[in-house]
Amino acid sequence: MINEQKLILKSPAKINLGLKIIKKRDDGYHEIETIFQMVSIFDTLTFRNLQSRIVLKTDQDKLPIDETNLVDKAGKLLQQETGTQKGVEIFLEKKIPVGAGLGGGSGNAAFTLMGLNKLWKLHLKKKDLMKLAITLGSDVPFFLSGYYAAIGKGRGEILIPFENRSNIHVVVVSPNIYVSTGSIYKELNLGLTSNSKDINILRALLVKGRIAELGSYLYNDLETVVCKRYPALNEIKKKLMNSGAVGALVSGSGSSVFGIYLQQKTARKATTELISKEWQVFLTETIN
Repeated sequence: MINEQKLILKSPAKINLGLKIIKKRDDGYHEIETIFQMVSIFDTLTFRNLQSRIVLKTDQDKLPIDETNLVDKAGKLLQQETGTQKGVEIFLEKKIPVGAGLGGGSGNAAFTLMGLNKLWKLHLKKKDLMKLAITLGSDVPFFLSGYYAAIGKGRGEILIPFENRSNIHVVVVSPNIYVSTGSIYKELNLGLTSNSKDINILRALLVKGRIAELGSYLYNDLETVVCKRYPALNEIKKKLMNSGAVGALVSGSGSSVFGIYLQQKTARKATTELISKEWQVFLTETIN
């Protein structure tokens, strides 16, 4: 008999306030240092018990619903690792743009692991879920960790949380450009990246609430590569700065660009000014 129990989870986006690429690793990935910060743009995942099968549905016609989607992959990985015969129907309502450097897919995978662990009553511990998370993607452990802000090292899976008490107003602009993270890393020239950037300065400014100073310390070693390929991102950065942002940066490997603001009214005004047919604009804030 099918159990009609339902579970609904909100999966947030993230931005990278700093991203340093240190070196290429022997496993093909890159050693990084970054600051992950969750922001209040959410996808919604609705889980309903089924018998044995995993069925993924979504409100986005162009989004794959097969094993190439991290939600489907996470569910099947959990079945495989635990041997459970339980199934699920998952409805994914997308608000976070895809391929935009905001971690939407990684967050969806993490919340699928958490949601199915609860729905299926698997009673897996957090450390067990974290081991599965890293096999799905480098950003997935952050979303599973329960931390709202953290330094990420290694591939991004080594997490050092810190308390960001500042309520930072953020405007995220996402052009209709899908960026492949792997392709951006392939074009990266490590000899041209800066070794002088210090992730701890950014962390200290966030902890102390010195947001006005934050803008001049934002950095992303991937930004030069992605902006060269997509010049429109430079235009978006300029528009954010001209609208009153204290700093603006490409998030992750792009294509989203975010600006940080001291006052909500300035951020709200900027959002109105930046609305365009060519991109999505989100008025958001850090989750603390």
